Amino acid sequence: MNGEHPGVRVKWIVKEYYQGRTKRLAEALDVSAAGLGKVVNEEVYPGYKVIHGILTLHPEISADWFIKGEPPAIRNMDEVHKVRRENEELRAVAQQLESIIRRRR
Repeated sequence: MNGEHPGVRVKWIVKEYYQGRTKRLAEALDVSAAGLGKVVNEEVYPGYKVIHGILTLHPEISADWFIKGEPPAIRNMDEVHKVRRENEELRAVAQQLESIIRRRR
């Protein structure tokens, strides 16, 4: 693991995906802009909600890079498409289960 604070990587994500506006990422994650600003400014480490949220919003971002600082930052796009398909399949199954549960009530 490299010694770089994860806030550096969050700052990169803000720059690359949110036009440098921390508030936009905070809104997308449903966290406070002030709290996320502390992560970006390397005052605190990101919590589960921020880590999970970023990796969910941007499946192309490598979890190894985001958490441990191990390159590359962007995953193989074939893998990203596979994960997205799997997520869509899981959502469909979840909707089917919800429908079954509602009918049984």
